[in-house]
Amino acid sequence: MAACGALDMAGNVWEWCCSSYDGYPKESGQILRDRKSNKKRALKGGSWYYDTTYIPCGARDWIHPDFDDHDFGFRLVLAPRP
Repeated sequence: MAACGALDMAGNVWEWCCSSYDGYPKESGQILRDRKSNKKRALKGGSWYYDTTYIPCGARDWIHPDFDDHDFGFRLVLAPRP
């Protein structure tokens, strides 16, 4: 369970992040807004398609900004109001 109470968030899709893969962990969250940038984008969290090694939310990989695949994306979470 996530700290916010969400369940079963592991292993759905690799989360495509807007931060650079380069420089980690020294660089803290450089936001890449230019899609034409050749910088590698960070992917986090693993997916159903990969080995269980990559399922934890701390798993990290990279992707070129122009590449897409069936197991890259982002996660939407709706939390009920208290």
